[in-house]
Amino acid sequence: MCELLGLSFNKAVEADISFTVFRTRGRTNRDGWGIAWFCDDGELRLIKEPIPAHRSDLAEQIPRLSTIRSKIFIAHVRMASHGSVHYMNTHRFYRRLNGKTWALAHNGTMGMLGAPKGGEYVPIGETDFEKLFCHLLNWIKEQPQAHGREFNLGLAATLKSMNKHGSMNLLFSNGERLYAYRDASGYNGLYYLKREAPFGPVHLRDNDIKVNLGGTKHPSERGWILATRPLTDDAWTPLKPVELMVFCAGRREYPSHS
Repeated sequence: MCELLGLSFNKAVEADISFTVFRTRGRTNRDGWGIAWFCDDGELRLIKEPIPAHRSDLAEQIPRLSTIRSKIFIAHVRMASHGSVHYMNTHRFYRRLNGKTWALAHNGTMGMLGAPKGGEYVPIGETDFEKLFCHLLNWIKEQPQAHGREFNLGLAATLKSMNKHGSMNLLFSNGERLYAYRDASGYNGLYYLKREAPFGPVHLRDNDIKVNLGGTKHPSERGWILATRPLTDDAWTPLKPVELMVFCAGRREYPSHS
C-alpha cells in the first residue's frame, strides 16, 4: 500500500530512530524505497533504490550515518500500483521550481488523473503519482508566492480537487516547509506526533525495542514526525480526511491552532 515518513524540526537532526522503524515496512512494500533531505543551503539530497528497504544494505546504513542531518526529511517505501519496478518510478520525485527543489512522496492510486496537457512540468516516468506532482507544480508556479494563508487555502482546495481522481496521501517540501495532506476517503492513514523536551524512553513498535531519547536529543530540539502508521507507542494523532498541514522550522504553521 506504500507508506510515508516525514520529519520537520527547528534544528538539523538525524532520522536514525524513525528510519530504523520505517525501513522494516519494506517487508510489505517491496518495490522500492527512498529518502530525501535538505542541506543547509537548501539543496536536496536523495537516496533511492527499486528494492525492498528491509533487504537493502544501503538503507541499513542510513541510521548509522551521522553526516545525514536535516531539518526536513521525506521517506517512502513502495508497493507498485502504476509503473514498473524501476529506479525512475521509485519515490521521492523532485523538480526545480522558482529556484528551489521540490520533493514529493505519495501513497494511493490516481489512475483517473491524466497527464498535464499544458504547463512547464510533464512526467518522465510511468507512475500516476508523478502526473499528480506535475499538476501540483504547474499550479504552484502560477501563484504569486508559495507560502502564507492565501497560498495554503488555495493549495488545500487544489489538492481536494485532485483527490477526486483517486486516493492520495502526500508529503512534499521545498526545503523550507513540509506539507502533509490526508486523503478524502481516509485511505490508508497519516498520523503526526510532536517531539519536544523533556525527552524520555520510547518503544519502537515494529522493532519491539526501547530507546531513551534523552541520551540523544538536545533539550532545545522540537519538531514533528508524520507517518502512515505510528512508529512508536506514543499518542499519535491522525490527520482528518482532506486536511492539509504545513510545518516550518519545527512548528505547525497551518492550521495555526494548537
